[in-house]
Order: sequence, then C-alpha cells, then structure tokens
Amino acid sequence: MDDTPDGRYSRAPELEDLVELCRALNAEGVRYLPIGGFAVILHGSVRGAKAIDLLIDASAANMKALRV
Repeated sequence: MDDTPDGRYSRAPELEDLVELCRALNAEGVRYLPIGGFAVILHGSVRGAKAIDLLIDASAANMKALRV
C-alpha cells in the first residue's frame, strides 16, 4: 500500500466505510460487487486498502437505481 498522504482532507477508508456504502447501495437495490483490497480483506487476507473498489452492473435499470 502506498502510504503517501493523498491530501489534507482525505484518509484511507475503513471497513465501516465499506459497510455504510454497501448498506446504502443495498437499500436502493443496486447490483454491485466489492473488488480490490477490501474484497481480499473480506476473504480473510491481511492487506491494506487505500480505496473502496466496486464493480457495478452497468444495466440501465441498475444505473437508474444508482441514480447516475
């Protein structure tokens, strides 16, 4: 993981940030899949994560649920 600060007002995400985001997406019925560092962590590996990466279904209905 790159430990270089990304800016004065940013911080590395925490697991609770991912949980909060997933709860919001689930409430709207958005189809998504966690990928990247947090996906690895959720499968039991020890790893740092500097971003929350999601693979989001690009269907029209899902984009409407996502409100893009």
